[in-house]
Amino acid sequence: MPLDRALAPYRAWAAGSRRAESAGRKNLPVVGWDERRGKVKVHPLAAWRDEDVDRYVQEHGVIVNPLLSDGYDSVGCWPCTERGQGRAGRWIGSTKTECGIH
Repeated sequence: MPLDRALAPYRAWAAGSRRAESAGRKNLPVVGWDERRGKVKVHPLAAWRDEDVDRYVQEHGVIVNPLLSDGYDSVGCWPCTERGQGRAGRWIGSTKTECGIH
């Protein structure tokens, strides 16, 4: 997988996952162990609420994906993302709740 190849030279990696994103992430650690890759995994934004993200975006002029203003409440990869409420717009017709990258 491309991500595995990119991470190969490193002992740790960081992801932007947050506890507020889904019930399955409610216990997301700030620092944990990625068993699959055998690396430390850091989630520096784990405790950020949606309000924290919105404030940071406003204060720092972060560019936001235009799909978020076009009916997509959750944006993932092209084949798995459709308009919908929250993460309901992801993986339509599937029991899947995570893409597997994180």
